[in-house]
Amino acid sequence: MIGVGKDRFRFSLGSFGPAFNTELRVAAEDVGPGDEVDLEDDLDLKSDDTSIYLSGGWRFRPKHRIFVSYFDSTREGEATATDEIQIGDEVYPAGASLRTELSLRVMPINYNYSLKQTERSELAVTGGLHWNAVKLRVEGSASAGAQDVDAEVEAKVNAPMPLLGMDYQYAFTPRWHGGARGEVFWFDFAGSTIDVGGTIVNVRLSTDYWITRNMGLGAAVNYFQIDLEAESDSWDGDLKYGYFGPQIYVVLRF
Repeated sequence: MIGVGKDRFRFSLGSFGPAFNTELRVAAEDVGPGDEVDLEDDLDLKSDDTSIYLSGGWRFRPKHRIFVSYFDSTREGEATATDEIQIGDEVYPAGASLRTELSLRVMPINYNYSLKQTERSELAVTGGLHWNAVKLRVEGSASAGAQDVDAEVEAKVNAPMPLLGMDYQYAFTPRWHGGARGEVFWFDFAGSTIDVGGTIVNVRLSTDYWITRNMGLGAAVNYFQIDLEAESDSWDGDLKYGYFGPQIYVVLRF
């Protein structure tokens, strides 16, 4: 068996089924600051989704490793507005039929530096970027007296968000390994096209069972939460979203 911290390459493919919570506000300069909206409660956006989970790691030196993972999610919902609501440059009256779609792409890119390695464990400090691409589209229609209202609004934000944390891996037996990872960051970034700031938290617990020297099965739970304020041409407002759920995967190491 390959010991903890001894593999050079690692690849995982599996399924991720988190439950989401999402709150947002999209402002428009000529209309107003926008209303705070809970997408799951107010717009009946689907609260869970299952998607493919991919990851890969390269230990290019004994204490240095780069790790990349990826998953995406698209959720939809239909609801009737109970009150007047402003999203971006559109104001939907009470009674409007609203169709919502939220697309999310997540790609963490991490660097690990091992602080301590033993035959059964590895402790590393981590740093990297948690890339989140979020796209919101809302279509609304209503009859307001003799006038029909049919309007669509779209907003998106795409920004790398830094994370710092710790990662610990331990071999209970040669075939059964466990791991814990925790990361957090407070950030404020201003560029020529975007001004973004907020907080981000990521926690993951995992366990792998190695069927052979190079192939195993794994399971994990992942908690993630972000509180974001953005000002750009494509999104001006607030975004709060989080997810928590299980992952199951096949893992290869060499």
